[in-house]
Amino acid sequence: MKKISLFKTILKFLLLFMSAMNVYAQGTLTQFTREDGLLDNWIYSIAVDSNDVVWVGSENGVSWYDGNSWEKYGIRLNDPIWSIAIDSNGDVWAGSSSGILRYNGDTWTTYTEADEQKLSIISLAIGKDDVVWVGTSGLLSYDGETWTKYIIDEEVPNIIVTSIATDSEGDAWITTWGHGVSHFDGELRTTFTTNDGLVHDGEVIGSIAIDSKGDVWVGTWSHGVSRYSDGMWRTFITGDGLVDNRIYTIAIDSNDVVWVGTKYGVSTYDGETWYSYNMIEGLSDKPISSIAFDSRGFVWFGTNEGVLRFDPKAVSVELSNFFPAEFKITGNFPNPFNTGTIIQFKIPHEGTVNLEVYNIMGQQIRTLLSDGKTASMHSIFWDGKDENGYAVSSGTYFTRLINDSHVTSHKMTLIK
Repeated sequence: MKKISLFKTILKFLLLFMSAMNVYAQGTLTQFTREDGLLDNWIYSIAVDSNDVVWVGSENGVSWYDGNSWEKYGIRLNDPIWSIAIDSNGDVWAGSSSGILRYNGDTWTTYTEADEQKLSIISLAIGKDDVVWVGTSGLLSYDGETWTKYIIDEEVPNIIVTSIATDSEGDAWITTWGHGVSHFDGELRTTFTTNDGLVHDGEVIGSIAIDSKGDVWVGTWSHGVSRYSDGMWRTFITGDGLVDNRIYTIAIDSNDVVWVGTKYGVSTYDGETWYSYNMIEGLSDKPISSIAFDSRGFVWFGTNEGVLRFDPKAVSVELSNFFPAEFKITGNFPNPFNTGTIIQFKIPHEGTVNLEVYNIMGQQIRTLLSDGKTASMHSIFWDGKDENGYAVSSGTYFTRLINDSHVTSHKMTLIK
């Protein structure tokens, strides 16, 4: 078990088209791996039961953690567990590449094609009255006695259902591989596409969650997050404060804070402001595949390097409490990058600063900032475009930070 202390880290996110915010982050990040008892470090799914037992689906089966130690259930050798859900009785449902499994505390029960459900289960959700919703190459539900199959699109019979969430009425909302988002109310199906305002329906929409207000949140694999509220879709991307546009998972905690797991770190949304945890050691360099919460306030993350337990504590502070000692570009994230990157820098004294981007030939292609700044850490987003709004080509670029007495630079790599 690896513990990473999180010292005082102050982030000031000043993104293009977005006002600045100051965040003070502290807490403890704990990492669990195979050395601690996990079956595998490649984690696909996480769920927490009413006793705060953490259930983890990995590349090679199911592991669970009772707060003291990890136990293993190697259900099938080399059998990935894509999804995990827990019903009100405490039964654990696991979706694998070979069918559905249910654990009642004593034994595992396997449901196969003979039980009217397809193999290779991608997603699971528990709805009202403990109805189990199953996503595979189609949509199924199980009420404890009968399996029901639903037609998503009559013209495309085998649409892959990538994730499922249920609302307070027991309706199922699903995301698909290239066919938008659909809502099933038991009788009628409503499908949302780009024509309805959804950010993108031609790619994988891989995650979905519903908050207490009934707003539906979906994550795409390269176009950010979309929210459906009051009959309208709105999209959030890196320019709004997301750490990355490649979304792998979405979860909503008991305070209705939206947690988004991306290819590079975690972002949260409290209804007004996006905050990013990409600067915290252990979160910044890992794709976050799954998120769950326990009753003690811990947030659990599934990654390709095991499980992370995070105790988030974030409060606003005054800039006067922190003055960097250096005039420096601390880095850009991600790097290399594709669609955009966040450049982070710190200045020890208030004054006018310029932040510019140059190509490898030494030609200035973009001025990102030319303004007065307070002594603090700052961040700004570059979308990979030049001064005229054209996307630049792949290659090496340099960002240069200048004030009246200092010049410093940093190398960045753009890969398309």
